[in-house]
Amino acid sequence: MNTSSGAEWAYFMDAYGPAPAFLFSWVSTLVLKPSQMAIICLSFAQYAVEAFVTECDPPRGVVKMVALVAIASREGHLLDILSYVHVRRLTPAPGLIFHSLIASAMVLHGTIDSLIDFFSFTAWIFYGGAMLALIVMRYTKPNHPRPYKVPIVIPVVVLIISVYLVAAPIFQTPRIEYLYALLFIFAGLIFYVPFVKLGMTPRFMNKVTLFFQLLLEVVPTSSMAMFE
Repeated sequence: MNTSSGAEWAYFMDAYGPAPAFLFSWVSTLVLKPSQMAIICLSFAQYAVEAFVTECDPPRGVVKMVALVAIASREGHLLDILSYVHVRRLTPAPGLIFHSLIASAMVLHGTIDSLIDFFSFTAWIFYGGAMLALIVMRYTKPNHPRPYKVPIVIPVVVLIISVYLVAAPIFQTPRIEYLYALLFIFAGLIFYVPFVKLGMTPRFMNKVTLFFQLLLEVVPTSSMAMFE
């Protein structure tokens, strides 16, 4: 039914409006994507270093250094500028570099277990929200064309699972980190209200955007037709 790009963002936008959709983008950009990258790179580094260490656990410092080298080493795969693409390679270089920097910080200061806990708790909040969005749109847009209609039982079951996976850690092993995660999610509204809803833009941002455009050779996707 929804052919827009943006994965969960498109469902949040249609079902709940711009504010919840912005919170998904906020958390996805600053938490979900970087922590996912950090988890993958730390896991790779752990197994790679273990191949050369037989008598003890791999040194934590070495594992972190290998993970940093692995960090989305891929040439060309490294605010508005975050959506721009390279004029020749067509890769979203600024966004990927931004994610890589955050993932590097997570690698340096986190562990695989702590990152998985943080990622899972935060991710399932939005997975459940996406399932609820599908259920909401089933009733708010009953006559909208649906080339493929998902059986309603599927999002209901996934929503129940997501609620359990979010609530269970809070009640079984309550930790202050879960409160921090929730506060971080809603802290996005501090940026949404002035910069998105009210459209306020700091004067220096135009200069910052232009600087990174020239440095990284990137342009808005709407301008790519000029380079084809």
